[in-house]
Amino acid sequence: MKIVIADDENLIRFSLKSMLDEVGFFVSVVGEARNGDELVALVKRHAPDVAIVDIRMPKLDGLQAIAKGREISPDTRWIVLTSYSEFDYAKEAIKLGAQSYLLKPVSPQELADALAPLKREEELGRIARAEQFESRMTRLLNRTAPMPAEARSPYAFVLAALIVVLDGTPEALEAERLELCAGIRAVIRESVTREQLAGLVPLPEGRLCAVFAWSPAQPAEGLQAFKRFVNRLCQLSSRCSEEGILATVLATAECGTEELLAAEVGRLLELSGLRAVAGAGGLIARAEIERCAADPAAVALAERAVEASAARSGANGVALVSALGDLERMHSALAEPDRARLGESLERFLAGVLHLEPPRAFRGRGDGPEGPGAWMERARREAARSLGREGAEALVEQVRGYVDRRYADDLRVSAIARTLEITPNYLSSLFHRKVGMTFVRYLTERRLLRARELLASEPLQVQEVARRVGYRSARRFTRAFKERFRA
Repeated sequence: MKIVIADDENLIRFSLKSMLDEVGFFVSVVGEARNGDELVALVKRHAPDVAIVDIRMPKLDGLQAIAKGREISPDTRWIVLTSYSEFDYAKEAIKLGAQSYLLKPVSPQELADALAPLKREEELGRIARAEQFESRMTRLLNRTAPMPAEARSPYAFVLAALIVVLDGTPEALEAERLELCAGIRAVIRESVTREQLAGLVPLPEGRLCAVFAWSPAQPAEGLQAFKRFVNRLCQLSSRCSEEGILATVLATAECGTEELLAAEVGRLLELSGLRAVAGAGGLIARAEIERCAADPAAVALAERAVEASAARSGANGVALVSALGDLERMHSALAEPDRARLGESLERFLAGVLHLEPPRAFRGRGDGPEGPGAWMERARREAARSLGREGAEALVEQVRGYVDRRYADDLRVSAIARTLEITPNYLSSLFHRKVGMTFVRYLTERRLLRARELLASEPLQVQEVARRVGYRSARRFTRAFKERFRA
């Protein structure tokens, strides 16, 4: 609760400040005034929750200052300091809107008793504003249509958002997300004032969005408060690593309108996969992730890295080993300095989501004993060995799961076997024995079943359907489709 003290006597101001330190709940004295003019200036600058005002002051007296201050800051509450001889003035102050008066000399208990109802009122108002703001932001950021004109924001605020993306196993993610939400809400409760609002918005795919807003009338104070909010949120996110979760915070630019904020959040969600090469596990600004989006090599690496994370979350070792193998080859094909620049961030992401030990001697250069290429090869081999320990049954099921998701790619049993460091003959015979059909027949069946779904649900040309399910030749697709579904 922000408080301003106005009294022309230094000793009284000092005494009131000392007593405020003892009242038992959090208050902040944001300014002291020696006369009515200074009080009006402080009210204009800080819009305090409470002003403690002496009636007898030079220049503007307390009554005149209260009258002007109410026009500037209608939500400020007023407590009047008076003596017995000035009691009639106190009654006049109450008519002007003062909540209470205190007779000099004031005791700590009297001051606490006068502030207690104002503190409760301020807390209830703060909670109501936060709930209203959060509800509005939830509707804004989770709808495709713009807000109707009659529902335009009642707030004139600068807005910014922080999107938290979590990577890890589903079980750990759910528990950590709940704990992180509780922590963010605690920070929000501490951050909301009349000039600053905050809210937590759940987004698709388990993402969390913390929105912060501040009054443009106080740009410096608002920006500093936002920076403190960002630091607190980053501290909460960094603790996720202790539970095996990699938390990345994506930050929008400052936005002057709700429409611009919604566009910024939407764009960051589109680019969120680039966290793998833009600094996963930390704070990434919109400008930085946009630079990565303009780099085709970075985009390709990020896509495969996110596939690896999804495979790890879905416990599909085949998809994981395949994605790591692709990353290893793609990374080794890069020219310097891209190989070092992208490799460092990529390895940090993989080490976090795969729970692997990070490179021991990585210096961001070359392919030394624990350089980018060597570390990725080690990660792939460790994942392959882990898969091999699960047994033949699990291996075949994961190959099937991999085919079910990647049927449109150019899948070959020889390439999958090579990635898993087993022989193609062994994988082919094992797959046939466990599934009851060859790998090629299973892949064909998966493609044709999906093609039938597409033809039944969407008005697509045969060529487009063939392309979507992995056939390069529409004629070959048509022949296979007719043979499979011949009446």
